Amino acid sequence: MLSVPAIAILNASAALAGEVIRPDLGNTFAPDADTVARFTARLNEHLPAIWNGAAWPDLAEYQRRRRVSTAVEYEVGAYPQFTEVWNADTNRVYRAMVPLAAANATGDPGQWALLRDHYPASRYVPGKTYSPGDVIFQSTPDELWYQAQGGQFVVLTPYDPAFPYACDWHEPDMGDLLGVSQFDPRSYEDPCSLPYELREDAVRVGGDPGSAWFYFRRRCPLIVGPAFDSAVIYQEGDQVFWAQGAQGDYYDVLAETLPGETPASQPFKFAAIRLPARFAQWLSAILGADWLRWDRQQEKAADREVAAQHEWDRLMVNLSQDQRQSRQLAVRTGC
Repeated sequence: MLSVPAIAILNASAALAGEVIRPDLGNTFAPDADTVARFTARLNEHLPAIWNGAAWPDLAEYQRRRRVSTAVEYEVGAYPQFTEVWNADTNRVYRAMVPLAAANATGDPGQWALLRDHYPASRYVPGKTYSPGDVIFQSTPDELWYQAQGGQFVVLTPYDPAFPYACDWHEPDMGDLLGVSQFDPRSYEDPCSLPYELREDAVRVGGDPGSAWFYFRRRCPLIVGPAFDSAVIYQEGDQVFWAQGAQGDYYDVLAETLPGETPASQPFKFAAIRLPARFAQWLSAILGADWLRWDRQQEKAADREVAAQHEWDRLMVNLSQDQRQSRQLAVRTGC
């Protein structure tokens, strides 16, 4: 994806609004803190409108995702108790209920438990003989499920089968979900679409598979960029606006910093925030209109808004043409 630094849009919108641009400073201008804050607030209003306004191919992701980070793909071998594994043959997640020196098939109830959000079970009956793999429900004192294992019971913790939108083991975070399927929709004419339910922070897929293919739009970034403070220890995931002289930019923090470390002194700990290049002209025009309204130049602002609308229309026409040209016949049927 072609991209531009967020600061380039700030500079372009300033130029469209008639702000003084300094060639000796790399064709930038020197915004004060209030200007940066005002610009950032308006950018965060306009960016989602275009980001989520169409099916931009450079923002779309096709990914096969697993439900749990701790699950490893199952293979014969030794496993500590409570290890979670993903079985590719069944597309389910299992937990080792006992320490395993040489694992048998994951379907063996004497060694493994298929993880569920609830378990079919009967209430515990004192004195009854239970076989390995039998599941009982104990209502008092803890209201938990247990699986019989070698003369004792091992707790079966409930398992949430939903797929989180954001997690440590898959990147990028999911934005708008556009489809879920059993197979890669780019390769199959019928990828076996799966029903799903959107939750606040995750998606529940019908049948509770251990993995599935997700078609989604990358999440629109939120640019906060508070002014850089040399006394602060920044953490991974933080964001700052750092300026060196009259030139500045918005940065994501990639790793914990020490006081005084900057994007110049520790470039591997910071990354300049970049936005899709195709959005740059529209964002610059609409933000330039905002800038002119701040200066009470209403007629010029209206002209900028017309220019922004023309750019929006151009983007939509180009997108429609790209979609027609990129259509390809799938060669396989999944279902």
